Amino acid sequence: MHASRALAFSRSTLDPRAYVGLFRIVHWYNRTHISQRRLLTCGEGVRLSPVAAFANAERISLGDRTRIGDHVRLWAGDREGRIVIGKDCLFAPGVFVTASDYSLDPGSTIKSQITRERDVLIGDDVWIGAGCIITAGVEIGHGAVIGAGCVVRQSVPAWAIVKGNPAGVSASRLTWGRRKPREGETQMSVHVGDRIVVESERASQPSRTGVIEEVLHEDPSRVRVRWEDGHTSILAPSAGVASIIPQTTRAKP
Repeated sequence: MHASRALAFSRSTLDPRAYVGLFRIVHWYNRTHISQRRLLTCGEGVRLSPVAAFANAERISLGDRTRIGDHVRLWAGDREGRIVIGKDCLFAPGVFVTASDYSLDPGSTIKSQITRERDVLIGDDVWIGAGCIITAGVEIGHGAVIGAGCVVRQSVPAWAIVKGNPAGVSASRLTWGRRKPREGETQMSVHVGDRIVVESERASQPSRTGVIEEVLHEDPSRVRVRWEDGHTSILAPSAGVASIIPQTTRAKP
């Protein structure tokens, strides 16, 4: 090794400030993740990225099978603002959710003002895209999809697909991502054990067949399906794009 490079290496590795910085990183990780995980309320099958960060996690709850991606930040309020997340939700990398914000009183500095805290309520089966920001007081209904990079300042209805900054409703999952349903497309009557066949919109792709394992919602229909390949997903079946094959025998009510 060249003498100058060796000297630079020794100075770098022996500089005590580097080790002070390392301890600060360890302290930050413990403060935002390790210690906070003990305070979280988690359902069964929840998966958390090791680089997700939380604040006031005693006021954060995560439903069954929800997944929290890399660099997601969930900040509940210091006093009362909660973050309540339902089942089967998916948070992409970089999502930021906060249950508090500051006032805009011009008579005092922003950081000296008391924060305003409001609950953030997120329903089941919600997909939040990468880099989204969800602000205090927002409610997101079941089955909604939040497009990447959205800033959500107002509540989002169930099954809506939203995009933009500020976020606005652009379509609905109940119409398979289209603004309007196709002619003859209506909600369907479904039962546990029925087989479901979903037709592909592309001729080159085959249809998918599965069995309804659970009816999560009656109107509009929302079911959990186990497909032939063994995977499961949540679906809102509509006539015209899906067909139902009733099970051979069904118990009388």
